[in-house]
Amino acid sequence: MIKKHTETVAAVLILKSGPVAKVDPEKKPIDDKPFVTEAWFKDGSIIIQRELISVNQVPRTEERVGPDGKKFKVTVNVQVPVQSREAVTLDPKRTEVLRLDGKSVPSADWESLLKDKTKVIVSPGGKAVPDELRTANKDVVAVIVIKTN
Repeated sequence: MIKKHTETVAAVLILKSGPVAKVDPEKKPIDDKPFVTEAWFKDGSIIIQRELISVNQVPRTEERVGPDGKKFKVTVNVQVPVQSREAVTLDPKRTEVLRLDGKSVPSADWESLLKDKTKVIVSPGGKAVPDELRTANKDVVAVIVIKTN
């Protein structure tokens, strides 16, 4: 039963426990800024490594002090960022590979260029690659452009 308290200024609702839910953003590589990663050629497509940060909701026990001064424990859900790597296969029709001088690499030569895991710059949506990214990564072999259309 809920009693009416006219002197109450605020109320806090504390959930004892809830299901653990994973919140996975539906982020596509096209949403990213240009980044450096590894790429390789397999089965007619280019595959890139992509860093993902997802947020997992996990329960945590906290100690609180009630209005009467007594300590008690509550379980609250907190969001914890989790970093992982994912291999993403690029659609060859929406992919362009450029040499560092800006010249296009024919798709027939992608396999020889990326036969092993190779350090590349990925430019989602054809975004301009910042000069400082190129300068800091002189050992990249190519720029992979992911086209929007």
